[in-house]
Amino acid sequence: MSNVIKKYEKMNDEQLNQLFKSLDERKDINWPYIAGWIDGDGFIGKLATRSYGVMLKIADKEPVEMLSELFKCSLSQEKTDPRPLYIKPPQRRYYVNIRGKKAIYLAKKIAPFIMEKTRNLYKTLEYYKCNEKFPYMELNDRDFINYLVGFSEAEGSFTCMEKTSKYSYAISNTNLNLLRYVERRLKQIGFFTVKIRTLIKSGFYFFNKKVSDKVIKRKTSYRLEIHGYALLDFYNLIKDKIIIERKKQKVLATIEHFKDYRGISYNNFMKAKAALTN
Repeated sequence: MSNVIKKYEKMNDEQLNQLFKSLDERKDINWPYIAGWIDGDGFIGKLATRSYGVMLKIADKEPVEMLSELFKCSLSQEKTDPRPLYIKPPQRRYYVNIRGKKAIYLAKKIAPFIMEKTRNLYKTLEYYKCNEKFPYMELNDRDFINYLVGFSEAEGSFTCMEKTSKYSYAISNTNLNLLRYVERRLKQIGFFTVKIRTLIKSGFYFFNKKVSDKVIKRKTSYRLEIHGYALLDFYNLIKDKIIIERKKQKVLATIEHFKDYRGISYNNFMKAKAALTN
């Protein structure tokens, strides 16, 4: 069950053409950023028996509302979260479904930037009789960073714990090749301390041992991380692109923590950075 927060009526062909023309004329739409969100927390494919499209369903309202407003598709929120076996009920997620010609338009716009859901994207386009092909992993630095910000808001964590002085940025994913690509691109841009480690090895694990004996099989999961003073340059690069307010506040608090602090660890970081850039 769901509550419709904002409803849009179905558009005819003339209205759709006007919508697509207006989107084409806008210079403020960040398609690589949207692609990062869809790659991270979105779904591309069969939404119903006879319907293919794009869906975004998450607890944070901002990116879902952005897509809803762009494509004039209804914004809804779950009445209850159907996922079981939680000690505390999870947040009711917001969602938007984009179908038909709107889905074709969106898929074409994000196709050059999608890295993980490429197969499902092409299946969706083929369903709508579109056989167009797009570049893959050929992003320039600006598009890569924009994609990474969207992907990070979806899949990443921005740890900011002032009491324990723990600050870090991380992306967790089972796709090691994708994380290696992100690592390589970040190092090319100058973030030389980024690293990848194994988070969870494949095997059988309790879903939630405190409330159930249910066991599930997990794939090996990996985490890409940035720590310490490298966060200062990285966060200054991405801070203005983040739209989820709670995550932006963590980024800004981390910048505030590191910008005025100087000590032995800072000097060592700067020496290592200089050695690699010279």
